[in-house]
Amino acid sequence: MATELTNSELKALKCPSNKSSVEIKDGKVPGLQVRVGKSKKSFSLMYRMHGRQKRMRLGDFPEISLSDARAAAYRALALISEGLDPEEVKKQERQEKAVELGVSTLPTLRVIGTEFSKYHLPHLRPITQKNYIRRLNKYIYPVLGNRPIDTIGKKDLVHFIEKIAVDNGTPGEALFSYAVLSALLTFAHDRDYIQFKPILPKKVKSQIKAKVKPRTHTYTEEEIKLHWAYFDQLNRPVSKVYLKLLYHLALRKSELQFCEWVFIDWQKKSLLIPGQLTKNKTDHLIPLTEEVIRLFKSLESITGDKAYIFCDEFEPKPFQIHTSIKNARNMLGHFAPHDIRRTVRSKWAQLGVQRDVAEMMLNHTPDILIQTYDQYDYLKEKRAAYALWGEELGRLVGGELNRSSFAI
Repeated sequence: MATELTNSELKALKCPSNKSSVEIKDGKVPGLQVRVGKSKKSFSLMYRMHGRQKRMRLGDFPEISLSDARAAAYRALALISEGLDPEEVKKQERQEKAVELGVSTLPTLRVIGTEFSKYHLPHLRPITQKNYIRRLNKYIYPVLGNRPIDTIGKKDLVHFIEKIAVDNGTPGEALFSYAVLSALLTFAHDRDYIQFKPILPKKVKSQIKAKVKPRTHTYTEEEIKLHWAYFDQLNRPVSKVYLKLLYHLALRKSELQFCEWVFIDWQKKSLLIPGQLTKNKTDHLIPLTEEVIRLFKSLESITGDKAYIFCDEFEPKPFQIHTSIKNARNMLGHFAPHDIRRTVRSKWAQLGVQRDVAEMMLNHTPDILIQTYDQYDYLKEKRAAYALWGEELGRLVGGELNRSSFAI
């Protein structure tokens, strides 16, 4: 049963070590409660409006006293008794004040996006950071960037995702962009910029998902030969080795792009890509064949004194793979690194590589029970599979090729 809170009790309240926060109800004012977290205590009013449970934030203790919180709760309860939503009344009052003053008293989504980029993005993989920033600038800010953050609702999310999916004809990009926007709104909610995070209706999201075409394209043996002929004629060794290793190792393009020399153990003939660079955030140990070692060592005289393996001769940062991929597309027509990954995975199956081993070679996340009970590294099996694939790749590209069709 809730008891009437006092200021001294509020000061003494602490959050249990095994919980992130606890809710304490006030026995005097219906719906008033204090949330006790690890670093702060905040007042809120729980109420129902149009059949829905809602929470109205009143302020943090001790910046707002217990008596002030109760007074604010009583004012809100009076509005509720008249059929008015105190949150909506509060929002309307702020907007009217902003119009009266000629300025906005609320941060815009773009302003919060700046904080999001500064404090949240550094925790993500480098390639994910770049993709987030690209989608923020290309899709999110032009549509919603100048909107005050708490004026963005469900209908705005529907309009945003349908604009990209239908008007632009890119449903896959629409879903990825919504994921970025959702992460930004979660960031805003966690920092009390908004009381409730708007969520895209499941039906709308399902309709967009249904429009996404599954990617199933793989390259024929003739196309693989043409790719290799193109690689061999490149004048930039870094680009040449990078593109060839996509075929040898079937890595995601960013996992290979950000590889550092220290990841290679020459004695054990292995490459260890740390979890902060992988999609599933787990380390990826790759045994290296003699041909792959030869390709890596061919770059030592060019980038061996730099941290990154694939970087320009006079630039310490990773080289920009977009230019290499764009040039390949200009010469070859269709060219997509992930299609290489899918092609190689299919070739492994044709060669008889066991499915579990092949999935580990791609660093796909296994079933939770397998993760728990199977702690074997399968290094021996992976090494044999890479050797088998190396021989097959050599057979595919080792014949006479028409190299004169590429003017590099």
